[in-house]
This record gives sequence, C-alpha cells and structure tokens, in this order.
Amino acid sequence: MVSELLDYDAYERVLKGKTILKVFNIVPFPAPRMTKSDKWKTDPNHPDPNKRQRLPVFKYFKYKNQLQKLLGNENIGLTDELKLIFVMPMANSWSKKKKMMFNKTPHKQKPDWDNLAKAFCDSFGIDDSHVWNARVSKFWGYQGAIIIYDNI
Repeated sequence: MVSELLDYDAYERVLKGKTILKVFNIVPFPAPRMTKSDKWKTDPNHPDPNKRQRLPVFKYFKYKNQLQKLLGNENIGLTDELKLIFVMPMANSWSKKKKMMFNKTPHKQKPDWDNLAKAFCDSFGIDDSHVWNARVSKFWGYQGAIIIYDNI
C-alpha cells in the first residue's frame, strides 16, 4: 500500500529543535538550464518565434522578481549556511484523501532540490560562492512556501 511507503515523520524530524525564521508564501520554482540567448530574448510573446523567450525562463524570472520583492521587504541576507524547506503544492486534481495522505511527506520528484536552492540564491542578486553549507528539504503541502529555519 502507498501509505506504508510514505515518511510521515520526516517533516517533524527536520524541524525538531529548530526555529523557523521566516516563511515565504510563494510557490517554489527551479532555476532552468540557461543559454546565452536567454539573456537577450526577453519577450515571451514576440511575433517571431525565433526571438521569443522560452516559457521556463520567463516563469523563472517572474518567480525571481517576486522572491526579490519578498526578500527586500524582510531585509534578509544570504548567509554562509542555508537551511531551507521548499513546500511543493499538491495538484488541484488530487482527491482530499490523497492530499491528506501526502501532506508534509518528502517530495521525491522533479524539480530537484539543487535547482530550487539555486533559484533561491540567485534571487539575492549577489555572488553566492561564500555559501559553504546547505540543508535543503522538499515536502508536499497544500500550498507552496519557502521556509527558512535555524538551529537555535
């Protein structure tokens, strides 16, 4: 049975003894693989198909701009260590029973955690090479969110 394979305690184990610093109510979006032309192709609705910005790139920049606004309002900086939880929203087509079963269980499919973390770090608009330690987790949830936590 599917419910036997789900790890219902993972969410609590990740946050046990930790303090939640901030919750951003935004659906996480991964950083896409970029090409050089993605920098100058800025219009996703351009009449010439060869000059259109790819949809994943358009969505990424939109997400990045929204997250930058949220980060700017909170005055949060990029530290040497990251502790993040990405809450991935469940599909509207899922039944209530399935949503209850998967809520707060590990998200074990695409997008990959490293692409989510990369998009988060890129939103600061500064070099992130000083980040030397990252603890990143993905969980299912009723709505998307990014949780920043710390060991306090």
